[in-house]
Amino acid sequence: MGFRTGASFEPAVLTVFHITPPHLREILHGLNWTVHEAHDVGDVVEVLSTRRVPVILCHCVFASGSWKDILDYISILRCPPRLIVTSEAPDALLWAEVLNLGGHDIIAQPFRELEVAMTLRSALRRWEEDTAPGVIGS
Repeated sequence: MGFRTGASFEPAVLTVFHITPPHLREILHGLNWTVHEAHDVGDVVEVLSTRRVPVILCHCVFASGSWKDILDYISILRCPPRLIVTSEAPDALLWAEVLNLGGHDIIAQPFRELEVAMTLRSALRRWEEDTAPGVIGS
C-alpha cells in the first residue's frame, strides 16, 4: 500500500505518543513513510526545527500535554504540518473540536491499515496544496 506523490521528498510523519503503538509503526513502515517519533511538545519543536515533516499523528493526550498544545505550536509555523489526532474512543465532541480548531482528521484506535493510509494520503495532499509555489504562506 505504499505510494509516491509528486513531492521531491519521501512522505514523513511525526508520531506523538507516550509510546508509539507497535502496530501503528508497522503500518507506517509498510506504507513507506519515514517515521520520526516524539513524546511531548518539546520533542515536536526539536524535530520540526531540523526536518520538514508534512504530517503529525498524535494521541489526543500524552505525557505532558494534548493535541491542542501541538496545534498551538504548529499554528505559528510558516508551512505547518497537517495534524491527525488519534483516540481509543473518539466522540462527536472531540471530532468537532479537532476539525473546528484546524486539525486535519481523527483516526480511531485500534488502527486499521486502510484508514491510516487514506487519512495520511489526504493530509499529505492538503499539505502539498498548502505549500505549493504561489500559495500564501509557502
